[in-house]
Amino acid sequence: MSSNFILKMRSDAGILRIRVNASSVKNMTDIEEYVLKTWPQLGRLYENYRLYYTDDSDEKCLLNDLSLEDGLTLARIRAEASGRVPMLELNIEKVDDGNSATPCEKADSEIGDADTLAELLEDLGYVVSSHDADALVESLGETGVDLARLREQLESEKKNGGQEELPKDPVEGLPIEKTESGDEDARRTMVDLLTQLGFVDNRETAEDLVKRLGSSSKDINEVSRRLIDLAKEQEEERTGEATEEPLKEANDKELCVAESSDVANQLQRLLIEKHFVRTPEGAEDLVAAMVGAEYQQPKIFSRRDGSEGLLRQGADLFLMRCL
Repeated sequence: MSSNFILKMRSDAGILRIRVNASSVKNMTDIEEYVLKTWPQLGRLYENYRLYYTDDSDEKCLLNDLSLEDGLTLARIRAEASGRVPMLELNIEKVDDGNSATPCEKADSEIGDADTLAELLEDLGYVVSSHDADALVESLGETGVDLARLREQLESEKKNGGQEELPKDPVEGLPIEKTESGDEDARRTMVDLLTQLGFVDNRETAEDLVKRLGSSSKDINEVSRRLIDLAKEQEEERTGEATEEPLKEANDKELCVAESSDVANQLQRLLIEKHFVRTPEGAEDLVAAMVGAEYQQPKIFSRRDGSEGLLRQGADLFLMRCL
């Protein structure tokens, strides 16, 4: 069965996006079946929940047997205009007699922002396909990024025809092995590493890259240490020296994530496409170093696959700082 329709469902419990055949979502029974498969607990209290979609006036509309055809038609019209797969976005909201806003009501206001943001990312060349744009926007929303604000920034960039340059800090040469506690010293150390190890074409690019990646001095120092470890192993391989087993095991684990993770590959593409890193191999090593730094901080893992969640946040932050 071909999957030619996307059903995107939001609730207080999270967001789920599934690809289905258009013929399987022709009536409310079909829709409710997908909802209940996703959140079985709603079957017990379904009378306390409602489904909503957003119409062409950006107003929240109740989805029922009478309005379903309108929701499906709007999904097809939007798809024809954007060249994407038709997608029906639904908010599952708990009925509330009070006046307090629910998380789903807030999510509902972001639907239009998400669609527009995906188109802007593709138009401005931040991603190479509409699929990448949709995936990146979804991850941005999951990590708490203000989609409306980001959309406004991109619209301003598109209107002005370019990106504003970020101010550059003065730099000083530091020993490559040394990592400092202060934010500025940590950034300078990483700039030295990226430049001296050949990741970038010049020091100015290294400064810009470190500024855009952004983070605390602790995080930057961790990435710098992992870069040194990777460089040490590569040098030992060239000279025939034996690498310490714990170091080799850690490096192999990081490189494996950098090669297999979709988010890691997305970040590597950004580094290459934005001309921050000279070679694909350099991008892979840099992302692997970020993986290694993140493994040292399990307390901030945000998904079942911790490295994936943190890499997703890193890719999102890098994109935000590219604007």
